[in-house]
Order: sequence, then C-alpha cells, then structure tokens
Amino acid sequence: MNVRPPLAGHPQELRRFACAALAGLALLVGSCAKKATAPTVLPPAPPVPAIVASMPPPRSPSAFYDTPIWAQFDRALDAHTVNSRTVFLKLDTQRLACTITYDAGTRRVTIVPGIVLQLQRTYTVEFTEAITGVDGAPLPPNVFFQFTTNSLRRIPLAFPLPGSLESPVAALGWTASGVTSNIFYDVYASTDSAAVVNRSIAPADSTVFLAILLKAPLPAGAQVFWSVTSVNQTTHERLDAAVSSFSTYAAGAPVDTFYVPPLDWNYVDGNVAARPQHCSVPLVLCQTTRYNVPFAAFAGSSMGLAFDDWAPCGGMGYPGPPFADPYGALGNGAFRASDGAMTFASSRLAALVDAKHLGRGSFAGTLLRSTNPITYDLSQGGPALSRLVVTLYR
Repeated sequence: MNVRPPLAGHPQELRRFACAALAGLALLVGSCAKKATAPTVLPPAPPVPAIVASMPPPRSPSAFYDTPIWAQFDRALDAHTVNSRTVFLKLDTQRLACTITYDAGTRRVTIVPGIVLQLQRTYTVEFTEAITGVDGAPLPPNVFFQFTTNSLRRIPLAFPLPGSLESPVAALGWTASGVTSNIFYDVYASTDSAAVVNRSIAPADSTVFLAILLKAPLPAGAQVFWSVTSVNQTTHERLDAAVSSFSTYAAGAPVDTFYVPPLDWNYVDGNVAARPQHCSVPLVLCQTTRYNVPFAAFAGSSMGLAFDDWAPCGGMGYPGPPFADPYGALGNGAFRASDGAMTFASSRLAALVDAKHLGRGSFAGTLLRSTNPITYDLSQGGPALSRLVVTLYR
C-alpha cells in the first residue's frame, strides 16, 4: 500500500497520514497472524498396566500356605511376555521354582510354586518391566506384592478309614501337622455330624500326640463322625480338619476270646536298682501281672501307656514315664481274691489292644506301677497267669 507523505504545514494532512499508517500496520499484523503454524499436540502415552486384585491380598499376615497365588491386571497383557523369566516368587532374596500361566479372559497371572511353602515366612511375587500390555505399554518398575504364610498345616485323618466298620473302642489317628512344638490337637467325635462340623461339643480329648485312645466306648451300631482341630499355642491359630465317619459293630455282634501271654517284659526296682528282664521278641501287646500279697498293699497299682518309646530289654529308666499324666493312664488294678491276682480292664486298655492288633498309631505297650514287688507267672507247664484276655469281633 502506497502512502503519500503529508504536506508541510497542513494539520489535516498529518491526521490523514497517521490514520493511513495505523491501518497499514493493522493489515500487516493481521497478515502475519494468518501465516503462523499451530503447535503439534502429541497423543497421550498408553497407561501402564496395573494390578487391581491379588490372592493372597497384599500384606496378608496369615495366608494359608497352600492358597492359590495370582494377580489380576486392569487390562490385557501380551501373553508372550508373561513367563518364568518375567514373574518371580521369592523367599527373601531367593527365587523359587514355579509355574507361571496367564488367562486372557480374566487377565490373571497365576503362580504355582514347585514346593510346599514354609510356615510363617514372608513371600514376594515380583513382576518385571519386560511384561507389556497388548498395546505395548510396559509395566513400571517395582511392581510386586507380599504375603506371610500361616502357622499350621492341614491335617489328613489317618484312621479309621471313611466308611469302615470298627470296634466301639477304635483308636482315632491323624498325620503330623509339620510343626513339632507348641501344637495341641482337639479331637471331636459324635453321632451328630453337625456338632462335629460346628465344634459345638466338648472335645473327646486334647493331646500333643497323633492318635488317641477313647476314654469311653462309642455307641454300638452307630455312624460316628469325627474330626481334629489343630491349635498353635504360640500364634493361637486354629485349623479344622475335614470331617470323616465310620460305623461301629452292633451290640451282640459275634466275638471270639483269646488268651495272650506276655512276649516281652522288663522292670526296674526302685529300691534295689535291680533289672531282671525277659527278652523274646521286641513286640509288646500288653503286660499283666499276678500279685501274691494282700490287696491293701496294691491299692495304688496302676497301668500306664508306653507311647512311641518302648525300649524292651534295656533302656527303661526309673521311675518311668509320668504316670500322673491322664493321657497315659489306662486304668487302676482290681484285686482278685481267688488267686491273689490284680486285673486291669478299661475302655482305653481295650482301645490299645485294638490299635495294636490293627497296626495303628505308635502305641508301644503297657507299663505297670506298684509300691511292692510284682511277680510275672510265665509258667510253661500250663496257661500263664500273667496274660491278656482279648475279645475280637468275628
């Protein structure tokens, strides 16, 4: 645009010139604005995959040692990037052998340990940056979760077998929990299945051993439900085993009676430190005895259970096991005036014989305690007076 210079001395011409110059400037500025390039806006980066749920939940203080382990993500992952080289299960800093799988439908990564997890230990599940979503977005650094295992193992019931036909004094046994100290077992048995499932009855026994001899016989001709609850005395955790059942022989079922002499015996005399002994085979069904002194002298005679550690022909120490332990008590003797013998009969003694006959548990034999000398009659000229009377179902 051409602008004529103003004539000297003419104010009107000066005003006209100023307006023309401003208009030209405005046109020039407007013309430049139309030619400027708009800034380039980049598309947002895809969000990184994130864990939205896990099992066990993060920081679980007492997760079952055999609980499934998995992590669920908020979007689909590239399955080719999910494997044992990108997902780790660690105990402290040690990587553990495990199988890794990915389910696209649930977006879950599942970790199956190659070993049984230890109790009361903290484990870490770690995911590396090599894992990507289907859109190529990698996981950020430090993606992991941790959990601590519980303090008890599940208990398989060992005997009686489910559905078996048993004596009313059948011993009840289970397998070890994997913990060797501070563990007690509450045992429940009843003809009422709901009472056992809900633990709404008093325990039939509470013990540190892996089997019990019932204090009273079970009902005859009945279906008996039973189970065990393990109790960690340190952590106070309780863990219920599954419920099993068996049937008992009906009242009046045919039986046979046998007389069994002692096969092995040993004793310690606390007064003279004598150790007379008889050795034949290292198997003890029972020890019974004959007394040739007045009944009053043996009022405190008792029979106890040798559990796990019977040592025939040596190794028995004075004064023997804790006979005051109610779990080890099999019963007190009754004097028989006709021949001066002391007899023992109880449900727990019958349960011991039944368990030994069936090879169940670690029951080893019986122990007698008395304040006076004991005579074992092992006469070879006739039936031994020291003997076990066994009644077996046919």
